[in-house]
Amino acid sequence: MTDRSFPTLPMPAAMPRIKDPAEALKDKLVESTARFKRGCQRDEETPVFYATDGSRQIRVTSMASVGSQLILFIGEDEEGRHVELLQHFTQASFRMVAIPKEEARPSNSRIGFNDKYLAGEAEGLTDL
Repeated sequence: MTDRSFPTLPMPAAMPRIKDPAEALKDKLVESTARFKRGCQRDEETPVFYATDGSRQIRVTSMASVGSQLILFIGEDEEGRHVELLQHFTQASFRMVAIPKEEARPSNSRIGFNDKYLAGEAEGLTDL
């Protein structure tokens, strides 16, 4: 008689975590920005812009994934006003431009991210 039982397969200690689409996009933007910065000359810096509608831009200073579908861009518009833009991950448009470094620039205007935003609704923010 033939043994028809299935072999016992080892189970992984923990299942790998699958990122939601918004978090995966945020991580890809962080990776792309780092690669872009490595390609810049010493006399350049990397301001990052998010084009909202093709006619207006915001200078992005922070971003996060919110839930599984949304990306939050935080920054300033051309007039220096605080702007927060919540966008579906399929609509996100991110532009990186290398420009000459400015002589005197406050350190808090550099691109950077806080640890948390929106009281836990956003995924952790990452330095670019």
